Amino acid sequence: MIRASIRRPVAVTMAYGAVALMGIAAWRNIPIEMLPDTQLPQLNVTASWRGTSPETVEAFLTSPLEAAVQQVRGVQKVTSTSREGSAQIQIEFQRGTDMDFARLDLSERLSVLEEQLPYGVEPVQVQPYVPREFAEQNRPFLSYTLTGPYTLEALRQYAEDVLKPELAQVDGVADVQVQGGRERLLEIQLDEDKIAALGLDPSTVRRQVGSRRLRS
Repeated sequence: MIRASIRRPVAVTMAYGAVALMGIAAWRNIPIEMLPDTQLPQLNVTASWRGTSPETVEAFLTSPLEAAVQQVRGVQKVTSTSREGSAQIQIEFQRGTDMDFARLDLSERLSVLEEQLPYGVEPVQVQPYVPREFAEQNRPFLSYTLTGPYTLEALRQYAEDVLKPELAQVDGVADVQVQGGRERLLEIQLDEDKIAALGLDPSTVRRQVGSRRLRS
């Protein structure tokens, strides 16, 4: 073998050159990404309905949500869990599904459905699926402090209504949380004579008000 290589130096050089060229061509065709796409084709839908049994949640909350979820294009599997006061739905999509469009489509359908849900159901949340291994390591990436010549209630309301939706639309943002400040409170003064004439008492009025969602 060695003698044959010495006798044919040109052929050996050409063979090694061909191997080197094939290696370079293979290296150039390897798909390498600085930031590979790690987005999982799954979404989670959560909803709260305080003070209700799992059977009631299943019948009047989970089932309507599942019906809306099934209408989204690309849905492959739906897994739901109904607990006391809450419902959770895990949605798996087909590979190659545009998750930005799927999440937008799902959010729009749920927004329409919310008008038909029972009183007392809190706004439905749609969040990307995060594996437990990643969730345990999840930490806030950025934090902002909002200040200004306004009340704490006004600052929090601005953060909830304006800043949070805008930040949630940024590509790559999975969740936005607002902390601090003071939430707005609604103070109701009752006319004791009128509620007595209606056969009501303050505790009954409080329960009725608490069971209804305030709409903006």
